Amino acid sequence: VPLGVRVRLCYDAALAAELGQVDRVWIGTEAIGPDGLLARVGTRFLFEEARRQEVPTCVLATADKWMPRGELVLPQWCEQDPWLLWEGAPQGVELQSQAFERVPLSLVDVFATEKGFESAPDFSLRALRTRPTFARLTT
Repeated sequence: VPLGVRVRLCYDAALAAELGQVDRVWIGTEAIGPDGLLARVGTRFLFEEARRQEVPTCVLATADKWMPRGELVLPQWCEQDPWLLWEGAPQGVELQSQAFERVPLSLVDVFATEKGFESAPDFSLRALRTRPTFARLTT
């Protein structure tokens, strides 16, 4: 905003309806794997619709979100705590309380990282090349 960029923030559920009025969709992520990322439920539909309407998509991420050998696992706490969706739901109501879904990397146009803007393949390659460094302690 200080640079003159017009920013509009809205609820997740309203995003698809806003696509005709935006020039890019930005989202964050919980984790990124070799073929997908974890994002809020509805993100896959949003990105598919953005692709259909030719609106670029961008994922905000840092290299620590990359899990090259790890499987993208949906958070268990979502299923273990269904009351977060509806506290005191009537008996017989099935609560689908998983708040996250897997989104294919093929739907991501670009990643905005600590290194700047990167395509999904470039981000993946850089993350794979990054090795953790450990301080050597001497006594």
